[in-house]
Amino acid sequence: MGYSFLRPDYVLLVLGALWSVLAYNVHRPIRPNVSIGTAAFFAGWLFGELAAHQAVVQILALAWLTVSGALDHPLGWVGAALTISSAAALMRYHEDGHRAGIDGLRALNEGGIDTVAHETRVAARSVASPFTFRERGVKVLRSQKVARVGNHELHADVYHRDGPTDGKAPVLVYVHGGGWTIGYRRFQGLPILNALARAGWVCISVSYRLSPNATFPDHIHDVFRGVSWARKNAHRWGGDPSFLAILGNSAGAHLGALAALAHDEPTLRPEELEGEDLSVSAFVGLYGVYDFTNRHKHWPGAGIVPFVEKVVLKKSLTDEPEAFRLASPIDHARADAPPVLLIHGKKDTLAPVEESRRLVDALRRVSRESVIYSEIEGAQHAFEIFHSIRGRYAVRTIVTFLESRAKRSRAVIESEPALAEVANA
Repeated sequence: MGYSFLRPDYVLLVLGALWSVLAYNVHRPIRPNVSIGTAAFFAGWLFGELAAHQAVVQILALAWLTVSGALDHPLGWVGAALTISSAAALMRYHEDGHRAGIDGLRALNEGGIDTVAHETRVAARSVASPFTFRERGVKVLRSQKVARVGNHELHADVYHRDGPTDGKAPVLVYVHGGGWTIGYRRFQGLPILNALARAGWVCISVSYRLSPNATFPDHIHDVFRGVSWARKNAHRWGGDPSFLAILGNSAGAHLGALAALAHDEPTLRPEELEGEDLSVSAFVGLYGVYDFTNRHKHWPGAGIVPFVEKVVLKKSLTDEPEAFRLASPIDHARADAPPVLLIHGKKDTLAPVEESRRLVDALRRVSRESVIYSEIEGAQHAFEIFHSIRGRYAVRTIVTFLESRAKRSRAVIESEPALAEVANA
């Protein structure tokens, strides 16, 4: 009957065992050190955020192997039990994803944002095609030249509503993640960018130079170049930069936080932008890294420090601690910080959830503006990259937050002429 390891019962046993291990990693990812934590992320990310899809595949495979005779042998029954257990665990994980909606609404409510219009459950059909990103009514302009730095050109992609505009659209600058070394603006943040563009925003996804070729502060210099370009050019698509927010994920959240909190730090902004207003109206950070020093030991072992020393800053924490603090958003918490929304997955093995908790605490101690934090139960890193249950709820939380802040800003701006008339009467 051919090779014995191709017997249906053996195949089912091996698949069932593999699926069970992957399902376990989704529920209880391990992170004894950074390397294993990274492996746990890659093993659990797609498997978990596509939990319902994986469960369907497993049940279909079980049915096919059963018809092929897998249950004619005892090992097949073991494989079937493992497969059913794995599929059940994945469906439970999928269903638990709806808690992200509850947690997001609670966080917004605690921040004083009305969410009554958003208290609905994400429909299953909205995540049936997780990698379909094209949206009706949204126009995308690729590779708009932002600046040239040496031999490197910086570009941006612009997302906006396709149709007439009143020229009052709020503006978002998006900064992609990728550990400061990889990543590309065209493949990240698409659900968020499309959702906001459909809601009438002008969204500008910017690029920045990557390590190891780039050395910090090159990265944040380029982000500020993107902010400057967005402020000067958003009007071409109906944008009004009087409200300009910044949003980033992972390494992009680190850079976005620096842009929001350290826009007036001379060493973090490029010389040619001296004197420009680079402040932002709001900041949203997704599962970011906000402390390069690992001072609170959130990371196992030496954590991220050796990587930052070798690849990003190319300096020693022991020899130049001030450079690491300068690059850490947590050291730039300030009273006049813009409104902030941070979102982090509780089971993130790439960027510890404590990174966001600490920044939230630091900002709430000093900031005069709202600091909203939503911690997503069960979520790994990069949960919002495509249309998953948790990603859908995260996008809804982000859009609700930003729309609220933009409307408040618009109301203040529109009231200023009236206030001036009263004052001059």
